[in-house]
Amino acid sequence: MLASLLSAYRLRVAADGATALRMAQQEPPDLILLDVLMPGLDGFEVCRRLQADPRTCEIPVIFITALGDHENETVGFQVGGVDYITKPFNPMVVRARVQTHLELKAVWDALRDENARLESRVEARTAQLQAVLDRLRESAIDTVLRLGLAAEYKDDQTGRHVLRMATMRWQWPDSWAGTPRISIDSSTLLSCTTSESSLCPTASCKRQDR
Repeated sequence: MLASLLSAYRLRVAADGATALRMAQQEPPDLILLDVLMPGLDGFEVCRRLQADPRTCEIPVIFITALGDHENETVGFQVGGVDYITKPFNPMVVRARVQTHLELKAVWDALRDENARLESRVEARTAQLQAVLDRLRESAIDTVLRLGLAAEYKDDQTGRHVLRMATMRWQWPDSWAGTPRISIDSSTLLSCTTSESSLCPTASCKRQDR
């Protein structure tokens, strides 16, 4: 009866719960109509296993069963069913509910695919921004070292001061949280005295400039 009622859709029929699970895993359908009373695994257990499997957990399950008491209906929703229809059923109601859940599934799939596309774009944009920051960092390092070397031609003390400042760890603005900080080791360019080695670069520079 259901086959004729839903003739507008492509249907596959399973005679028992184990077969239904295997068919759903091999070729996930858009929607499952599931009876509770079946040979072997009952419908509730089949639904539990469908929900536990990443391949089938997003398939909507509608129970169609002769068990019309509230207790079984509650269990049907607890195990993951999206709807519960009792026999004898109204053909118009069945068609309407099947159509509604298929449309909801289509919307859900479209949202999931769009989210995946957006995440991909965000990852690509983040990689581009990181590349720009890396280039800026390299440019900043190069600029400081060039300024220090250029200053040495006019004033040896000023040049050494600039190079010592380059050894300090630069602090990025808070808005760039998570960006690697720059640390320049110019030990090969500077030679500090023993008395100055225990001082921070800023203190050492101020004493020499005076």
